[in-house]
Amino acid sequence: MIFLIFQNLTIRQNAIYFGNILLYFLYPKQVIKSLLNSSLKSSQYTNKNNQIYKYKSVKINCNLNKMASTLTKAQRLKNLNDLLSQFSNKVKQNNIKLPKFVKVVEVGPRDGLQNEATLLPAKDKIDLINRLSDSGLKTVETTSFVSPKWVPQMGDNMEVFAGINKYPNVSYPCLVPNVKGLEQALKVGVKEIAVFGAASEGFTQKNINCSIAESLERFRAVIEEAKKHNLLVRGYVSTVMGCPYQGDVDPEKVAEVSKILYDMGCYEISLGDTIGIGTPEKTDKMLTAVKKQVPVEKLAAHFHDTFDKAISNILVALEHGVSVVDSSIAGLGGCPYAKKQAGNVCTENVVYSLQQLGIETGIDLLKLKQIGSDITTKLKRDNMCLLE
Repeated sequence: MIFLIFQNLTIRQNAIYFGNILLYFLYPKQVIKSLLNSSLKSSQYTNKNNQIYKYKSVKINCNLNKMASTLTKAQRLKNLNDLLSQFSNKVKQNNIKLPKFVKVVEVGPRDGLQNEATLLPAKDKIDLINRLSDSGLKTVETTSFVSPKWVPQMGDNMEVFAGINKYPNVSYPCLVPNVKGLEQALKVGVKEIAVFGAASEGFTQKNINCSIAESLERFRAVIEEAKKHNLLVRGYVSTVMGCPYQGDVDPEKVAEVSKILYDMGCYEISLGDTIGIGTPEKTDKMLTAVKKQVPVEKLAAHFHDTFDKAISNILVALEHGVSVVDSSIAGLGGCPYAKKQAGNVCTENVVYSLQQLGIETGIDLLKLKQIGSDITTKLKRDNMCLLE
């Protein structure tokens, strides 16, 4: 029995909640099955006046309760500028040293497009990657060497990688889940790969049907083979601040998995807030734990923007000394656990925020904005960029 208590929410917000409940009963069992393992006792959301309200729920999946933002882009941009202003004042008052340069890792062509409903032709992907390379980005995650049966959006991986212009100062990492994928990547000359682990047992079991320990042993084989071919390897750790299946994730577990991947030979560990439920407080605790196991200069922030918290969390990461941030052009990707919500944090918004703080990126923001506008037009989806 589902029981909700709404306090002072707008009519639209109440309609969204009850619509989500209706979806719970209408969705086919096979679609909803994997979403039934987490519940919220309480949560917070903001209304159009940016006031915080609470609701309580019993046995209702958090993924069916994400409400669409009621704020306009202009309102959200104002909130962002206010946040950046407050943060700048904090930095000055407390003499906080921030990184002078931040490397922005563009994940849109891989992490973004693989979660989009529209299948983009290979030629359009190639054009997207070439334009991103021309914008000043130094790392553009290109594709994923996975089975097209499971990720049809990446079925043209070899064609795409072979077809892009390889800029001399740009890296083009590709996600490789296993040795078979690595073999495919090597055929087209991939020089850098990424492996994708998790800090949640529930998430690991649901995704690849094994334990965290077993998954890491699989990655060990991939990393060792990659090293034989002098490939760089980047490690991802997902669900670092929460899991859709088991709820909260212990920061110490995040640190443990991060250290194992680092010790295996990953040159960088990207910490992913997979469902975007991180907060500045959670980010602080998580990074405090991970920094004890992995040097901060080897860490990257990969935060999703499901509840408009990604930039706030990135600011905390900057305070900790993290100088690498993952993002997706126009916010491509979405969150598979919160339909119609923001997923990957938007690259344009990240670069804008860094520039406002006086942090160098080497990226042409005007070019990014045009690229984001063009790709969202092709995909017929919303552009998460807040800038006009």
